[in-house]
Amino acid sequence: MFKKFDKKLYEENDHKGKIFASSVLKKMYPSYNIVEGDKFGVDLKVIDPKDNSIFITAEVEVRHNWSNDEDFPFSTINIPYRKQKFFNGKCKYFSINKNLNRCLVIDDKDILNSPLEENPNKYVSSNEKFYKVPVEKGKSILGKDYAI
Repeated sequence: MFKKFDKKLYEENDHKGKIFASSVLKKMYPSYNIVEGDKFGVDLKVIDPKDNSIFITAEVEVRHNWSNDEDFPFSTINIPYRKQKFFNGKCKYFSINKNLNRCLVIDDKDILNSPLEENPNKYVSSNEKFYKVPVEKGKSILGKDYAI
């Protein structure tokens, strides 16, 4: 059973998370264009201005259990298996702290190569699987240059 869509969480986090991730992507790929994805598709697309093709994509998550500006407080990053549909070999996953000023950026290949386990949590009591990605696989980014 997957986590049910929570409109309140979506409205609280989606736009802010995308703005933060876009600012990081603009620093990473300054000559590329960053655009929002389709409504039910990946969150962001990095577009090559030479031929208007998709260079990479990004999936964004704001984590309320990461509520400070310190390093990510857990040894693994749990990424829902249901997000697998976005991992096509050129997707970056943004795990952003609650303060919207720090993130971990993880390549999809590192996610797909991580163990898959059930992880009961406050949103789903059972039957939802998560990739358990070692925190060392994420690139930690902190800075006021990115903050919104």
